[in-house]
Amino acid sequence: MLTLIVSLNLLAKVVLADRAYAGCYYLPTSGEPAGIDPSNPTDTSLYGETCANRCAEELNTKWSFFWFDNPDPYVAVGHCRCSNDGPDDWTFAPGRLWGECENAVAYSAFLTQSNYLFDACFADKSDQAPDTSVTVDSVEQCLRTCNIDLNALAQYDKVAKNFECLCTDPPYYEPLSLGDCVYGSYLAWGYGLNPAQPSGWVKRQQRQRLRREQFRLSNGLCPSGLTACRVEGGNSMAFECVDIDTELESCGGCVNGAYSWGNANATSPLGTDCTSIQGISSGGVTCLKGQCLSFACTEDEGYQLVDDQCVKRLSE
Repeated sequence: MLTLIVSLNLLAKVVLADRAYAGCYYLPTSGEPAGIDPSNPTDTSLYGETCANRCAEELNTKWSFFWFDNPDPYVAVGHCRCSNDGPDDWTFAPGRLWGECENAVAYSAFLTQSNYLFDACFADKSDQAPDTSVTVDSVEQCLRTCNIDLNALAQYDKVAKNFECLCTDPPYYEPLSLGDCVYGSYLAWGYGLNPAQPSGWVKRQQRQRLRREQFRLSNGLCPSGLTACRVEGGNSMAFECVDIDTELESCGGCVNGAYSWGNANATSPLGTDCTSIQGISSGGVTCLKGQCLSFACTEDEGYQLVDDQCVKRLSE
């Protein structure tokens, strides 16, 4: 099967402060979180990372808060606030895969001085993960608890309104379970940046912005030319990247439905498993431009090749 399972690389273990995404939090009834305005606090090209950068460099605050003011991404304007007080953990809100929050509903919080960088969210941790998590009140406390471990994972408890924090050197999350930052999922961070790349922060901003644009166009889950397909028997957050133009078992679409931001239901278009078509000989079919094309049929079972399809012979 020609698929690409999404995975993330470990980051180098170095000591270098950076910006760490700390989750989505519901906007208060006032419509905006408390904080100080940086220069140009409202900007059509503003993103969470640039907001964090401004708060760190202009005002030297510990936290930055960013949100869009309109549900429509084509007219939404980004807003930025800087603060030394973190968000209330009981206002934690579901977010999307790379840390995006729902427009006009929630804001993204960043720690502007941290030794950790946000990787993504995962629906599950691996079977090898140690059962050594600790309960903390906030993402900030989790990252401070992990200190210099290569990886930090935080899972929000909606009932207790706190976080379960797991600190490890191996990345004890399941790459296949990469998904939205919903209740019960794990927010994952890696420690440090490569000090040999002083422009790493800028490059990361560019990568994050590119991923956001891909997200808006096609969910941004897979490289160009591949489609995010749900995994058979997997949880609602599991997906794999498939070339539906050539994949025999997902020809023309996802056989289990396309993945759509944590939607537990299969979505169209549904593809075809070419290998399961009746009358085709073993190895006698290919997927070309999303269409199953047969070239060998089980003649002993009464099938014949007609226009690249195996058709049952009519009884004489």
